[in-house]
Amino acid sequence: AFEELEARYLAGEAGSHAHTWSVITKAFGAVNRHELPELMQGWVNVDHRRAIAFAPGEMNAYIHATLNDARVRVYVEVVHRLSDLGAVTSHAAHNTSRHGFEAEWRQICISTIDGELINRCEIFDESDLEAALARFEELQSQTRRLENPASQLTERYWKHFADRDWDAMAGLLAEGISTDDRRTVVGA
Repeated sequence: AFEELEARYLAGEAGSHAHTWSVITKAFGAVNRHELPELMQGWVNVDHRRAIAFAPGEMNAYIHATLNDARVRVYVEVVHRLSDLGAVTSHAAHNTSRHGFEAEWRQICISTIDGELINRCEIFDESDLEAALARFEELQSQTRRLENPASQLTERYWKHFADRDWDAMAGLLAEGISTDDRRTVVGA
């Protein structure tokens, strides 16, 4: 039933943003399989919820803790906005802990993509739809990144990384390449 609904949605109003929707639904599917979704390195994740918020950048740990402790099913209930950038969705999650405790919650999520990967996720309380929509419009209006041969090469490089195609990645690099990554937490 879900596949039929998705096919109808993509054939209609979401047809022009089918790629975006596909990437986002793959992320939900990964969580339902107890896997971490495909995420861009350095992805942005912010929790705007008042009651159960996590610190910016800590969503990976939050997802791992949830997946390790429970059976989780997440599904989209409403798509409020959809564009090439991403989507604003209301979704529900049903969680059964190892000890039999059951919980269900709803929240609003902004998910944005870059190529085949999620590059941003911002979570809002279900009562904060207007704030989520305003934030999405703000993200929409930000200048899109430069489209030139260098940015296109970088896009191909990260796609090969996501596919774990090391030979293709190596083929994009100049011989004798040198990098200097001075980040203190995560370095290349």
